[in-house]
Amino acid sequence: MERPIPRGVTLVELLVVIGVLSLLITLGVPALEHFLQKNRLRAAAESLLTTLHLARAETLARPDPAQRIHVSFQRDAQDHGDWCFGLRRGAPCDCRLKELDDAGACILELAGIPLLKVVSAAEFPGVELRDIAFGPEDYTLFHPARGTARAGHADFALGPELRVVLSPLGRARLCAPAGDPLPGHPPC
Repeated sequence: MERPIPRGVTLVELLVVIGVLSLLITLGVPALEHFLQKNRLRAAAESLLTTLHLARAETLARPDPAQRIHVSFQRDAQDHGDWCFGLRRGAPCDCRLKELDDAGACILELAGIPLLKVVSAAEFPGVELRDIAFGPEDYTLFHPARGTARAGHADFALGPELRVVLSPLGRARLCAPAGDPLPGHPPC
C-alpha cells in the first residue's frame, strides 16, 4: 500500500516563514525610508538645477537685455521647510502667487503659451532650503549676451545636504557641501 503524499505546509513551517518575513520587514523599513529621503533631497536639488538650465537656455534664445530671466526664491525666515522658487522674464517674481493673472507671478511664456513656472516645498516633503546666497537679493538673473549669471548657491537639506552652485559663466552643478557626501555627487 502506498503512503499518500503530504500536501500543504505544517503550522511550524508557516510560523517560521512568518517570523523570517517580519524580521526582514523590520530591518528593511528604515533602509527604505533613508533611500526615499535621499531621493526627495536629490529631486529637490535637481529641480533647481533644471530650472537654472532652462533660465539660461531661454535667455540665450532671446538676447534682448530687457528679457533677462530671473530665478526668484522665497522662504520663511523661521521655517526653512517652507520655500519656493520660480522664474520669470524681465523682473523678479513671487513664487507664492499661484494664478496666471496675478501681477508678479512666476510666469514664463514658452512657444507662445504662458506657463506658471514654480517649484515649492510641498512637492518635496521634509526637504529644507537652508541657504540662498545669490547676493543681497533672493534671486539670480542671466545676462543675454553670453548666458552669464549672478553667481551663488542654494543648499537643500534632509539629513544630508546638497548644494546647487551657479558659476558666473551661468553653469550650474550639484555637489555635497559637508561631511556625508551622497553617492554620485562630488564634494564642494
